[in-house]
Formats: sequence, structure tokens, C-alpha cells
Amino acid sequence: MSTGRPVSRDSDVYREFERLYRAARELQPSDLDRWNGDLETVDGKWGGLAPDGTMRLNEQLVLNHLDPQRPSAAQASALTTVYHEALHGRVPIDAPLEPNAFRGRESKALNEGLTEYAAVRDTDIFAASTGYGHVTPNAPEYPAAHAATRDLLNYAANSPTERNALVDRALAQPVVMRWDVIADHIVRTRLDGVVPADPAHQQAARAELVNAMANNSWHTLEEVNYSSIGEAAATSSIEASNQAIGRIEQHYQQFPNHPYPSASPNPAALQAPSQGIAPTSGQSISQAAGPQVNGEQERRFASPEMRAPFAGQAPAAGAVQTAPKLGNGSRAQTGPAGPTKSLGPRDPTDRGRD
Repeated sequence: MSTGRPVSRDSDVYREFERLYRAARELQPSDLDRWNGDLETVDGKWGGLAPDGTMRLNEQLVLNHLDPQRPSAAQASALTTVYHEALHGRVPIDAPLEPNAFRGRESKALNEGLTEYAAVRDTDIFAASTGYGHVTPNAPEYPAAHAATRDLLNYAANSPTERNALVDRALAQPVVMRWDVIADHIVRTRLDGVVPADPAHQQAARAELVNAMANNSWHTLEEVNYSSIGEAAATSSIEASNQAIGRIEQHYQQFPNHPYPSASPNPAALQAPSQGIAPTSGQSISQAAGPQVNGEQERRFASPEMRAPFAGQAPAAGAVQTAPKLGNGSRAQTGPAGPTKSLGPRDPTDRGRD
């Protein structure tokens, strides 16, 4: 995102944005707030939270419509943008010491999909609670990422209430841990009684599902404008997840006392001192129940390009764990694929595209 024009903290528009931002955080509370208090105007997109914590929003599309006394057709999108960016500011991006962290570009697509899903879902209650009355959200930004996330959530959770709870739990985690939260839900609902409750078993099963879901069809999906491509990506993840579930079930029929031999989504975490879960000693377990990690997958995990969205981010506080912390971030009421290129100067939380 380009450098913006500062908005005075004494201005009416700044005070109204700050009021809305704080109200959004009350709906989705968290201990962390990455916004540094600076607000700037920019051209060319709805807005975004810069890596240095500066909030940059489009003056014509967003800031000019933040006035409850002046209703406009554009107000719903402006409020959705504020809520979307407030969600981005409440959690860390990276969790480098987590074995099940997926630190590739696919996590950006899921991040934007989940965030926009929640923002569109909550816009009406957010508007009503801040004096703007009831509004009808417009079509979501990130059409492909939103569609892929929606379909994946429909697969993982059986009811709207269950899906909303899953979204809120995922959004309470660092960006790179959100695949793991969805995997945890699948393990607990579809592999209950198959995978032992032991943390090593649970982590290994989740890792297999994370690797299955976060496949290359999600790469740069947040830059694609066609929802049909997102639906195809979700179909790919769902098929891969079903196959992973089958492999895990077959494994436990043969080796009920041994964790599934999955590849860690973040193998670097296992090399850190005292991190991760020690491999099972004793009997060697055949990988016949599932495929070996191939060279393409290894390159994906290790590629600097795939780590680019998370470069320079501080480690998540308390991020080392053997199961996702399903935090209490819930609200009070319940043509072609995108280019495979590095992020370059783009920020990881821009809403909208240049």
C-alpha cells in the first residue's frame, strides 16, 4: 500500500473512525491491538492496516461515509471495511514456533476469506450498535477467497451456529494457525473415537489435514475476482481432506498406539530447542497409510516467496502449543487463477485491490 496522507487526530473523521474501531473491538475483543493510532487516507483501494500499524483508508470510499447523520448507499461498504480492518488488527500474523503453522501464501487467502466472511456477517449488527441503523452488506471483497472459505466452512461445520463459532475461533488465532483450527474441528467431529486424545496424536492428525486443505489451489486466491475459482479451490481442499481422513482411519486400524506419520506444515519449528512433540520411539511405522511428502510440497514449505507475507512479523505471544488455543473472540451475539508471484510491496491486510 502506498504512503498515505495523515488525518489529524483532532478531526471529526478521525474521532468517528476511532469510535467505530473501538466498537468493532468490543464485538470481537482481543488482548492485542496492532493499530498504532495513526490514520491516513489513500487512493485506489478500500484500505488496509500497514505492517507498521498505520491504518490507511480510502477517503472517497470509506472515510467520507462515516457519519451516522448522513446515510448513503456506500455506508454499508465503508462500515464493512472498518470492521474488516479491526479484525486484522486483533491478532499476530506469524507463529514461527508452531509445528502446525502454515506459513505459506495460502494462509493469506484463508485469512482474507475468513475476515471478509465475518465482516459481511457482522456488518448489520455493527452498524446498528454504532448508531448507523440497519444496513444490507454489499457483495464481499475477495470473491474467490470468500467463496472458497465459505464452502470449506460448510464442509467442516454442519450448522450456521457451528460455522459461526468456528469462524470466531479461527479469527482469534494468528493468521498462520487458522488452517489448524479448522483441522482441529474436523478431527474432533469426524475422527472422534479414531484419533486418541493424546496431544501427539491430535497434532499429527491435524497436520495431515492442514497439508491436505492448504493446497496450491489457494495460492494468491485473494487476488482472484471469480467466485467460481474459489469454489473449485474449496472442492480441491474438501476432496483432499476426505482422502486424508481415510488415510488416518486406515492408519489407526493398523497402528492404534502410534500417531499418524504426517509431515509438519512448519518443520522449522521442530528443529527449535524444546519445541514440538518428540517423535514416537520404538516401532517404526510404515507410511503406507499416506503418501510421503513430495519434493513440490517440501519446496512450498521452505520457499522464501511463500513466507513473504509473514516476513518481519514478531512471533505470536504464547504461540508454542500442541493444540490450537480456541480463544474467546466470539461476539456477544451469536478467467484464470491468480498469478503465482510474491507479494512485493503489498501489505498483508489490504481490503480491495489496486
